[in-house]
Amino acid sequence: MPTGNDASTIAVATSNCSYCAVAGLAGKSASEVMGMVYRQMGKPLPNGESDDSSTGFAEYYNYFHPQQKEKIPNKKILKYQIEGIRLFLLHRGYHTTKIGAPDKLMTIPEAEAYVNQSMEGTLFLVLSGDEDVKGQGLTSLVHWTAGQVQGGKGVYYDYQTKILDKNVRTSIKRRAGRRATIGFDDTNQSDHIIAPLGQEYDAKDGRALLIKIK
Repeated sequence: MPTGNDASTIAVATSNCSYCAVAGLAGKSASEVMGMVYRQMGKPLPNGESDDSSTGFAEYYNYFHPQQKEKIPNKKILKYQIEGIRLFLLHRGYHTTKIGAPDKLMTIPEAEAYVNQSMEGTLFLVLSGDEDVKGQGLTSLVHWTAGQVQGGKGVYYDYQTKILDKNVRTSIKRRAGRRATIGFDDTNQSDHIIAPLGQEYDAKDGRALLIKIK
């Protein structure tokens, strides 16, 4: 099964970045990882229309912590998503270290500097976005990507942009219009942390959190 964003609807294809990032590390497709998450919880796959496909990892964390409330408070969804991804990877034999927290984010230059100082070959997941209001955490352009230290510096991969369904790709490209600097038919690769769907982070407000994987 090919790596990349194999969602069959626009709604899922533009909200599945966490699955795309995790799948990219494992050489799987986003839908394969999403299926694994929901099968373990005994839940049907979200359709992205009436169901929100972006909360799967948060629900995964909640599922394995029954002492938590059944409904996740909106202000905790990102925290639960982070921990759900870490738990999913732990269940598959990976060990993770979280660098930063939703309420203690690094600037993007700080996050990139941390990656650049890490050992050759180190794998990361990157949660990034703009903190438009100081102290409120990530409020816009929230996005998950993968990264690895190669040649002494971080290289970042956005697997969400490799949209395999031609009709979905065409629709998203049309919607993005002039904002997008990519074609949505391949993995977006950069020496810097990547914003969603070919956009850019604000120089002052861009923030990030890292999950180091081994």
